[in-house]
Amino acid sequence: MSRLAIIGSALGGGAAQIIEALDGSDSVRAVFILDRDVNAIGQIVQGISVAGSTEDLVQKWNAKEFDVAVIAIGGDLEERRRQFELLDLNSIPLANVIDRSVKVGLNVVMGTGNVILNSCYFGNNVKVGSNNYILNQCSVQHDTVIGNHNYFATNVTIGAKVRIGSMNRFGIKSIVETRATIEDGQTFKSAAIYP
Repeated sequence: MSRLAIIGSALGGGAAQIIEALDGSDSVRAVFILDRDVNAIGQIVQGISVAGSTEDLVQKWNAKEFDVAVIAIGGDLEERRRQFELLDLNSIPLANVIDRSVKVGLNVVMGTGNVILNSCYFGNNVKVGSNNYILNQCSVQHDTVIGNHNYFATNVTIGAKVRIGSMNRFGIKSIVETRATIEDGQTFKSAAIYP
């Protein structure tokens, strides 16, 4: 069983979401959380200790205290990407954390470091890049391609054959219609429909 280090969002809720998504996993277990918020250090989140700062990450990796990591920071895309690049620079592997209730179609391909929470759906032939944070009840239809470092709030719907770049933020209940193309760095408010 792989030992997982959770990076960030100890008090912001992201770490708790990841711990919940791991419930019942027989392949990965959270061993500690690292957070740059000094108020979080020493706290216990869903039974998992905040064992230090994110600045301790490389030291703990070199000491072989964990096997894989995942980033719990959701909405701060720049910080999420920065942490991803730090992990990559130090050859620290990232795990995909996917809730057991997620439905994944045939031929779905995913990169690393994705967080996919409960009751999401991915249609056949979807390609998901790395380091995306996808909240509960999102739907991604067939033959869609998603880039890296994106954030999908609750109940986002992505149509079929959509192309999504990187560093995009989708608000609650936003909808991207079939065959749309989303360039990098876009923000969609809650309930927005594109195009």
